[in-house]
Amino acid sequence: SDIPASSNFIEHGSSVASVLLFGDLEEKEDVTLVPAFRVQSIRALPSKEDMEFNLLTLDKMISEIIPKYSNIKVWNLSIGPVGPIQDEVVSSLTRLLDKIAYENDVIFIIAAGNTGEQVGMANRIQIPGDSVNNLTVSAYYKQRNKKITSPYSSKGLGREGAKLKPDLIDHGGLLPVDPIYTISSFEYLLNKVHGTSFSAPHAARKLALILNEYQDFSVWEARALLEHSLALKISSAKDIPYESKGE
Repeated sequence: SDIPASSNFIEHGSSVASVLLFGDLEEKEDVTLVPAFRVQSIRALPSKEDMEFNLLTLDKMISEIIPKYSNIKVWNLSIGPVGPIQDEVVSSLTRLLDKIAYENDVIFIIAAGNTGEQVGMANRIQIPGDSVNNLTVSAYYKQRNKKITSPYSSKGLGREGAKLKPDLIDHGGLLPVDPIYTISSFEYLLNKVHGTSFSAPHAARKLALILNEYQDFSVWEARALLEHSLALKISSAKDIPYESKGE
């Protein structure tokens, strides 16, 4: 797009990229940052002139862009339309992500959403978090050496075919108790952020590091190992819709 991007969403994208490249940062840490790999960042929407999240445009972009980058196997999706999944309806974006993942041997790591404190169905995981072939990530924060599910984190269950959602939980923080520090687009400042937008790239980073280390693995083999390791830890005492299948 030739239309300038919204500065707020540039900052959001920079923070997501920061987590992908460097993981957790400390506010007062003085270290040389060395990225583990390169990140291909695709600006989806919105721009200054198009503040509505146009789902059809996003569908078209994803279907055209992903096949062009056959070397990239892990795609992080930290944006999505505001709207809880529904049992009887499969969104176009969910359908598309399932199809592209299957046909291209890629995986999408999807932020579960930040509606956990809303009432009723509104707090359910957000589209396209019901994707069957991809992984949905909720968020925890740290307090006194304990990891607690962040209250904003959207909740499961999923739809038929993927009822046990969210799949994973990772560090998404909670302001002001436990901020996620990320590199800002401005000078050398750090942002303080929280959300499933930042727990998802933590999970994507780890999966990409595994695939980079074990290059004979297909995405499906790596996912199968991950899912089985989570399944071994599931117990009847675990509240999967709230806590996910595992960390």
